[in-house]
Amino acid sequence: MLVELVVENYAVIERVRVRFHRGLNLLTGETGSGKSIVVDALGLLLGGRASPEMIRTGAERAIISGAFDLGESGPARERLQAAGIDPEDGEALIEREILAGGKSRAFVSNRPVTAALLKELAPHLGDIHGQHEQQRLFDADSQRELLDAFAGAGELAAETAAAYGKWRTCQAELDGLERAEQEKPLQPRSSSRSYRKTGYQS
Repeated sequence: MLVELVVENYAVIERVRVRFHRGLNLLTGETGSGKSIVVDALGLLLGGRASPEMIRTGAERAIISGAFDLGESGPARERLQAAGIDPEDGEALIEREILAGGKSRAFVSNRPVTAALLKELAPHLGDIHGQHEQQRLFDADSQRELLDAFAGAGELAAETAAAYGKWRTCQAELDGLERAEQEKPLQPRSSSRSYRKTGYQS
């Protein structure tokens, strides 16, 4: 779960620190008070696309950091450990830094990581729902996920995905062998013929 979110020099926010607690947490306020900005900042920690336009006017960079409680075990912790990152006391600090020059950097527990890794962690850290979220119902991948979840076929889907992955690997190897065979130079045929000598007896 998200424990704390700190936003600095992002959009119109100079600095804000939000603490979260177990259970239901609500952000309330008038239109334009910055609720959506806080949610967008959280999206960056989940691998969202960064842009220098997000930096507050007059600032050189924007920094968003969030502390997540990963618990004793779980897929997020396992994925980080696979990447060589071991969260201290079950908590991971995720940071995104956006520079005015257009570049952005990401860190987990002070270790540099890619935005791709954050996207992999995102499903295990949080899920942001916004307006027009119902349009996902028209997406074939989303429909398949809902159907598998309703049928309780998660394990079977994983086995099928693994089998399909192995098939793709074998197919790629076979294609490579066929290409290599086609690229071999043709061997010239020998023009000499062999004759058998025949003996005659009178």
